[in-house]
Amino acid sequence: MTEKKSSIRILKSSSYICSFKANAALFEALTEFAKKINVRIFNVDNADEYLELLGQVKHCVGCFIHSDELSKEVITKFDQLLNTQTCPVVFTTNLELNREHYHFTSSQIEIEKIFKNSLDKLMPKRLNELTVFAANNVLNFLIGNTDLKYSELKNLENFHCDFILSCQVQAPNIFGYCFLKVNTQNIDKVLAQEYVESEFKLMDFTKEMVNQFWGIICQNIRKVGIFPQIGLPSAYDMNGNAGIAKTYIPAIYVKDDKNIFAFEVGFASLDHTIPFDLTNIEFNIDTGSEEAELELL
Repeated sequence: MTEKKSSIRILKSSSYICSFKANAALFEALTEFAKKINVRIFNVDNADEYLELLGQVKHCVGCFIHSDELSKEVITKFDQLLNTQTCPVVFTTNLELNREHYHFTSSQIEIEKIFKNSLDKLMPKRLNELTVFAANNVLNFLIGNTDLKYSELKNLENFHCDFILSCQVQAPNIFGYCFLKVNTQNIDKVLAQEYVESEFKLMDFTKEMVNQFWGIICQNIRKVGIFPQIGLPSAYDMNGNAGIAKTYIPAIYVKDDKNIFAFEVGFASLDHTIPFDLTNIEFNIDTGSEEAELELL
């Protein structure tokens, strides 16, 4: 007899919470949590289907297993695959499985806390400092000295922008993104009137701004053996969705003190580990060496 394939389609570019036999209330809560962190979620009742889907997920941020009344055979099957995951795995029953990333609880609050604590640990060390460094230098590099000063924020909820550029980078097992958000109402504080009056000139300038920003970021990341390829910047329609595909990426937010430009930057690894560590790295801008040449996607 041929096994029936799951009707759920797993998207390779998305992050997932993978749920097995969650009751309606818990699944609703986990779905809301998934929306908050911009990931997808599925919930199935068949063990073989669950294992099939989990095997297709490229970036899993957490697994939930309603393990009450599961047979030893099924639990063994689950353990064989789940043990290879690096994300947190939550069982409702306190099984005799001694794995560091296994947790045992049926509390919705505890489950969300376990997933969130794990995700919060994935931020690359000192990426915030590098982001501020790059932002503070990018305009100086393009148009000479400016008095804009960038600082880190918890989010950009209060930053008004009417123009957004996006650009992504990739390295083996690592991906990253950047948004440059622009308040064009204040652009004349640093740029000539021609950029204020011409959308095309503003587009060209901000694309180069994103390229140079990524150049500074990636040059310094290369010092720890990560060699990202940079994609092409693209503009977002402000009437549409300015978000990255449903992938969990811890973000850094920086904004200048005149409310003109803001950057949102994030990196993630496919194996649910910290992508890189910039501890003890001295940040600088190198424009004259072969190492300064960065590869484009």
